[in-house]
Amino acid sequence: MSTMATTLEFSTLGVIGPGRMGSALAESLSLRGYPIHAIAGRREACPKAHALAQRVHARAMSVQSLADTCSLIFIATPDDAIAPLADTIEWSAGSAVVHLSGATDVQALQAAQHCQAHIGGFHPLQSISQPVGTATTFQHCTITIEAEHEALSNDLATLAHALGSHVNILPPNTRMRYHAAANHASALLIALMTDMARLWESWGSSEKDMMDALLPLMQNTLSAAHERGITQALTGPLARGDVGTLEGHLAALEQLDPALARRYAVRHQPLLTQAPDDQRQRIAALIDAYAAVNTQTS
Repeated sequence: MSTMATTLEFSTLGVIGPGRMGSALAESLSLRGYPIHAIAGRREACPKAHALAQRVHARAMSVQSLADTCSLIFIATPDDAIAPLADTIEWSAGSAVVHLSGATDVQALQAAQHCQAHIGGFHPLQSISQPVGTATTFQHCTITIEAEHEALSNDLATLAHALGSHVNILPPNTRMRYHAAANHASALLIALMTDMARLWESWGSSEKDMMDALLPLMQNTLSAAHERGITQALTGPLARGDVGTLEGHLAALEQLDPALARRYAVRHQPLLTQAPDDQRQRIAALIDAYAAVNTQTS
């Protein structure tokens, strides 16, 4: 599936790092009408780089050769390798060097900036489990873009839209906050589900039983938040001002494991402003007490 590509200012594309994300991006862009000129691995003899280059009809070459011939270079290496790799390359002035990391500051590419190249970030909020891309791999996901150079920012937005993605423009010095928010939606959601499974298993049910019962409730909550906004999606005892039920929850959790009670209380603290006015003070005192007391005992 090839589409009519919009002309880019930085039009010769190269990818360093033929892993899952780099491969998926290279193949998806190629299928969307943006040919990939070159692929490189961090080591010159890299079978994955040669295999990816064949799949996208590109040339496999050394990292330095790629930097010499491409005007827009995507670095798709592990986060810890970005800055050391950038430091080893003689970058071409006026080229664009962009990493795909969510957490790494774009200043990790300052070696390229010192060579008068433009730098940026292009982070798909997408889990890639297979090192292969299709025309729909990035469809409907959000790609976060950070680039001070206007033409580079525009080109990156063009590529994101071509992939079928939404665009999130990130200001400088906000990358860790952004990535922490994304981690809430992935790892911390799993942490929440881990506690849910622990409770379900406490009376002999299984993790699968919990998922079958509570996943639809979670999906309905997420749908309500998306449709009506976060504050309008809240249900449950805090939203009703049901202090007695909250007390019962916390007592039962503390009996099973004080750490569970503390986490339950801490997770309710951001919601206290949504408690009914006539019960907010009582609920806040209850939640804060469990959060504070169990900090000392867990």
